[in-house]
Amino acid sequence: MATATGTPAQAVPRDERIYHPLEQLRGTIRKYVLIEGVLSLLLFVVAWFTVALVLDYGIFKALSWDWVQDGSHGLRVAALVVTVGFLLGIVIFRIARRITVEFSYSALALVLERKFPKLLGDRLITAVELTDLEQAAKNGFSVAMIRKTVDEAREKMAQVPVNEVFDWRRLRVMSVVLVAWIAGLVFFGFAAHAIAAGKFQPAHAAWKSYHVASIVLERDLALMNTPWPRRALLELRSTKDDGVLNEAGIRVARDGAPPRLKVRAYQWVVADRGNPNGWRPLMWSDVTESLVGVPVPELPESSSLPADRSKLTADAILEDETNRGAISTVMVAEKYDQLRQVFDRLEDIAASPSSGRTLRKLDKPTEVKFKYIGVQTAGDGELKSEGNQEFAGDVTGLKEDVLFTVRAEDFRTPEHNITLIPPPTLMGLTKEEYQPAYLHYASPLVPAPLPGDPNRMVPGGWADLAGLRQRIPDEKLSVTGDRTVFVVPVGSEVVIHGMTEKPIAQAFAIPKRGRVPGGKVKIVDGKELRSDDPVPLTVETISVSEKEGDKPVERGSFTMSFKGADRVTDVVEFDLDFVNADGIHLTKPWQMLIQVTEDQSPVVEVIPEFLRKVGKEYWVTTKAKIPFNPESNIRDDSGLSKVAYTMTYEPKDAHVVRGLQFANYSRGIVVPVLFGQSGLGTLAVASGNYVYQVLSDDANARKEASFPLGQFAAKGALNDSLKRETLQTIKSLLNNPNAGLKPELIKRIELRTDLRMGVNRPDGGFEKYGWKVDGDYFDIGALKALQVAPGDVQPRYELLLTVEATDTNFDTGPRIGRSEPITLLVVSEGDLLVKIGEDEERLGAKLDEVIKKLDGAKVKYDFVKSKSERQLPDELEAVKVRSKDSWQDVVKSRDNVQAVAREFRRIERECIYNNMNEKSIAFYGEFANRLERALGENPPSVSESEERSLGERLPKSTFPRVDKLMGDAQTEFDQGRWVDPGIVTAASIELFKLHEEMVKIRGLLGEVQTKDRLRNLIESIKNKQLLISKAIKDWDIELGKGRTAKIPELGSAGPFFMAKGETKKVRQSIKWRQYDGDSLTVKVTASDPSIMVPAELKLDFEKNDLNFEYEVRSGMKEGDFTVTLTPVVGPDVPGKVVPVVIPITVK
Repeated sequence: MATATGTPAQAVPRDERIYHPLEQLRGTIRKYVLIEGVLSLLLFVVAWFTVALVLDYGIFKALSWDWVQDGSHGLRVAALVVTVGFLLGIVIFRIARRITVEFSYSALALVLERKFPKLLGDRLITAVELTDLEQAAKNGFSVAMIRKTVDEAREKMAQVPVNEVFDWRRLRVMSVVLVAWIAGLVFFGFAAHAIAAGKFQPAHAAWKSYHVASIVLERDLALMNTPWPRRALLELRSTKDDGVLNEAGIRVARDGAPPRLKVRAYQWVVADRGNPNGWRPLMWSDVTESLVGVPVPELPESSSLPADRSKLTADAILEDETNRGAISTVMVAEKYDQLRQVFDRLEDIAASPSSGRTLRKLDKPTEVKFKYIGVQTAGDGELKSEGNQEFAGDVTGLKEDVLFTVRAEDFRTPEHNITLIPPPTLMGLTKEEYQPAYLHYASPLVPAPLPGDPNRMVPGGWADLAGLRQRIPDEKLSVTGDRTVFVVPVGSEVVIHGMTEKPIAQAFAIPKRGRVPGGKVKIVDGKELRSDDPVPLTVETISVSEKEGDKPVERGSFTMSFKGADRVTDVVEFDLDFVNADGIHLTKPWQMLIQVTEDQSPVVEVIPEFLRKVGKEYWVTTKAKIPFNPESNIRDDSGLSKVAYTMTYEPKDAHVVRGLQFANYSRGIVVPVLFGQSGLGTLAVASGNYVYQVLSDDANARKEASFPLGQFAAKGALNDSLKRETLQTIKSLLNNPNAGLKPELIKRIELRTDLRMGVNRPDGGFEKYGWKVDGDYFDIGALKALQVAPGDVQPRYELLLTVEATDTNFDTGPRIGRSEPITLLVVSEGDLLVKIGEDEERLGAKLDEVIKKLDGAKVKYDFVKSKSERQLPDELEAVKVRSKDSWQDVVKSRDNVQAVAREFRRIERECIYNNMNEKSIAFYGEFANRLERALGENPPSVSESEERSLGERLPKSTFPRVDKLMGDAQTEFDQGRWVDPGIVTAASIELFKLHEEMVKIRGLLGEVQTKDRLRNLIESIKNKQLLISKAIKDWDIELGKGRTAKIPELGSAGPFFMAKGETKKVRQSIKWRQYDGDSLTVKVTASDPSIMVPAELKLDFEKNDLNFEYEVRSGMKEGDFTVTLTPVVGPDVPGKVVPVVIPITVK
C-alpha cells in the first residue's frame, strides 16, 4: 500500500494534471462543510424556536404559567446562555473550524484513493509524494518506475469524478427537513387559530402567528419582559379608598373582620411596556384623534363621571350604560354623533388583527376566583360580581399571613400578601391629676403689717386658693377588661397618658357623656349640645426599655388633657379608639369613665337639748344658753371655712300689735266714713298710709343676725390652730406631687355642751354652787335687741336659729349647709316658770300614783307579815302570791320615781341653761336629789342650804333597801319555804319608812307648786297687759312721727359674723315718712378700712319704697367692727338725723 510522506523540503514544480483535481477537491470540501453548517445552524434555530414555543407559549396556554411574570429571570438567562452555547458550538465546530482546516495534497490524495480504490489504487499518493525525482533517487527509489507511476496517475486522475466524493443527499435531506419544519410551524399556527376562532381566517392567523413569534423572540431571545396577552385584565382595588392595591397587599386586623378582596375587570386595554402585565386599562385620555383617526369631542360635565378626567377609563364610557346615557342626555346631538364615531373607530381598531399588540377589547369575565396559601393553610374561593365590572368577596377563616392571587380566564394577578395585623393593644394608662388646692391647704397667710411689726402675717381668706391646683402623685390606671374607671374631685384637672404595644398612627376619643377636650359643641335653643364626633388625640412614637439593659422597643403613646375650661366638673364618659399605620382599629373601643366626687354642701346636724318644746317651738329666756345634744355635729368632705349661728327674729306679739293697729285704723278712719263723717278720698289716703305703715314697721319686722361658732372661730380654736403656709409658698409647692398629701383641714366638728358646778366670780371669789355652761352653745343674750331694761316688760320673740356652715370650695362655690331651723320662742322667765309649773302638776300626779301604789303594797305586805308569824302550811301559797304582788308594786313605783327624777333633773338643767333665778334652780335640783336619794343614789348637793341640812334630808329608807329585803323573802317563798318572820318584819318596816319618805317629798312639791305657780301666772297676765299697752302707745307715737317727720328712718340690722374675704348682702328697711324728695343719699362708713362698703347709696322711692340692699366685704383683719349708715338730707330739713350702726365680727 502506498504511504503518504511528508512534504519535501525543497519545492519542486507541480504537475497540474495531478494537482488540479486535488485543488478542486479542496474547494468542494469547503463548500460542503459550509452548506452543512448553515443547514445545521438553521435547523438548531428552528428547533430552539419550536422548543421555546412549546415550553413558553404552550405551557402558558395549557397552565396559564408565564415564566416572564411567574418564573425567575435567571432561568431565562440560563436558558438563553445554553442556547447560545449550542449555537456557538455549531458555528465553531461545524463551520468555522472545519472551513479553516488546511488539507495537504497527500491527505487529499488518500481521500481520492480511498473513495476510488479500483481506479487509482496507490498511484496517486506515490505521484504526489515522489514528484521530486532527484530526491527520490537519492532516497534509493527507481526514477523510471516513479515516472511510470506518475504517468499512470495522470491518466487515472483525468477519469476521477471529484464531486462524487461527498454525500450531497444528506444536505438535501437536511434542507427538506428545515423547510418542512418551518412549514409545519406555520401550518400549526394557522390550524390552532382556526380551531380557536372556529373558522379559517388567514389574515388573522398570520397576524396572530406573527405576534406569537415576535413575542417569543422578545421574551426568550431579547429577554424582554413582555407578558403573553391575556383574555382578561384584572386590577386589585383597595376596599378602603377604592384605589389600586399597593405592593403591601391587604393588611387587616387579626381576629377582626375577614379581609375583603376587590378587583375590577377591564375590557378596553392598551399595550404598555412599563406595566408589569404588559397591558393597562385604556384611559379616555389615550383616545386621541391620532389613535382613532377622527376628532374626539370633549366630554360634558356629569355628576356620574369622575371630576379628575385623567382617571376616566374607556370602559367607563364605552361599557357603562349609565354613563353613556348621562352623556347622551347632556351632550348635543352633533357632538354625540362624533362621540359615536369614536366608539365605532375604537371597535374597528380592536377588531383589526394588526392591533393585537397595541389595543384590544377583552371579553367580560364570567368567573373570578382567588387562591391563597400560607405556611399551614391554603384555600380558594370565588368573587361575586357587584356590577360595573367589579368583583368582591371575603377571605374567611384566616389564622396566619397568606399569599393570594386572583384569576379570571387566563389572567392571574401577581401575588399579594394578606397580612393579619394584631390590632392596637392598650398597654397602660397613667393619670396625672391636679386637684383643687383647697383640698390640700388651709387658707394661706397674707401680709398684715403693723407699725411695730412690718412682717406680720395673718390667715387670709380661702378665696385666695381659688383657681390653684395641687398635683398629686401620678397613678397607674387599671387596663384589665375593657373599661377603665377612676374618680377625681370635682374641678380637678387631669392629664391621661396612654401607651400602646405598637406605634399608632391615630388615636381618637369618642364622646358619650360630659365634656371631652376638643369635642364639638353647638348651641340649639340656647342649650349647649355636645357632638359625639371622634376627637383626635396627640400621638407619638416613643422608645421604651422594659427592663434595665434591654434593647429599647418602640411603643405608641397618646395624651388627653382635661385642663382649663375642660377640667372635670361632671361625669365624663368616652371611648378610646386607636388606629395603626395599616388603618387597623381596636378590636373593641376602650371604655373610659371619669367619675367625680361632688363637693357636697356641709352637713349640719344640730339638735338642742334640755329645752322645753311647746308645739313646734322651744321656750327659752333672753339669757338662755342653748345647749346641743352630744350627737350634734358639722361635717364637710373638703373642709370648713366658716361656721356661724344665723338667725331671724321678730316679735311674737307682732300679730297682736297689728291687730291693735287695724283696730285703731278702723276706729279713726273706717267708722267715720261709714257714718258719713269723712269722704272716700280720705279713706283711700288713710288706707294707703295704713298699709305702708304696717309694711314699714321696723319694730315688728323680721330681722337677721349672725354670730361665730366659738369652737371654730374663737382665738386659739380649730380654725386658728391650722397649720398655714404663705400664698407664695403654696404656689411653689403646687407642682410637687409629694406636697399637700396630709392637709390640715377642719372636716368635722362635734358640738358638745358641758355643764359644771363651781364658777369664779368677777371679784376673784369662787362660788361653789354656781353653774357654768362650757363648750358649744348659743347665747341668746348676745342678741341685744331682745333684751329689755330692768323693770320693763319682756316681749316675746320668735327666733329661727340655724347653724350655717360654709365649705372651702371657692372655685365653684362656696357651698353652704344649714341645719334644720330651730324655732325658739323667747319669753320672760315668769312665762317659762308657768310652763314648768304645768310639768310640776303632771309630775306631782305621778308621785301621787307612786304613793298610792306604795300604800297598797303596805297593805299586802301586812298580810304577809301576819301569816308569816303563824306559818301555817296551807297558807304558804297565798302568802307567796301576796308577797310577790307587793314586791312588784314597789318595783313599779321605783320605775315611776326614776322617771319623775329624770324629769326634774331635766327641769333643773332647763333652768340652768335658761339662766333663771338661783332659787328655782336650787329647788328643782334639790327636789331631784331627794328623789335620787330615795332611789339609793348619792347625788352631790346643789345648794349651800342643802349641804347644811343634808343629814335631815337623807331618806329613812330607799327603794333598793326595800327591794332587797322583799326580794330575799320572795326567793324563799318561791322555793316553797316559810321565811324567817324577822326578815318579813324588817321588809315591812322599811316599806313603811319608804312610803313616809315619798309622802314627805310629795308634800314639798305641793307647797311650792301652789304658791309659785299662782304668782307666776298672775305675773304673766300682768306682763301681757303691759306689753299691749306699750304697743298701743308706741304705735301712736310712730303714727305721730310718720305724719310730721321729714327725715327718713333706716331700719336696724345685724349683728353679723363674716369670714375673711367674705362678701355679704345686707338688707335693711326704710321709712320714707314725709320726706319731700323722691331720692335719698345714704352715706356708708366702716370703722376700719379692711371692711369694704360702698361710699354712699342712692335710694329711689319707686325702687326702694320699703327696703334696700348693699354689699359688705370683709378683709383679712380679724376683730369687731361697725358699719354706719347715715341719711344725707339738706340743712333745711327739720328733724334729727339718726344713723344706724351695724355690728360686724370678722374671724
